[in-house]
Amino acid sequence: MDFTSWGLIIFMNNNYAEVKKLNSNSVYHIEISDRELKVILKKRNYTIIEFTDRIIENGKLDSFTRTIKNQEYIFTRRGK
Repeated sequence: MDFTSWGLIIFMNNNYAEVKKLNSNSVYHIEISDRELKVILKKRNYTIIEFTDRIIENGKLDSFTRTIKNQEYIFTRRGK
């Protein structure tokens, strides 16, 4: 859920960011709130995918739920 590793940050403020995807012409448009990211990946004016990432546990960006359309995927980091 750490979008800063997704590519080059083009613009960012407290509640919005644009990140150019690595090795691509696509750009992530990200609405930022306390517990979730609403993301739209676009190439030019075309939407490639939309999803929402929600934090499972405060302070842990590596444990989150990603919702794409009506499907949920849970990402958690396993212990070392």
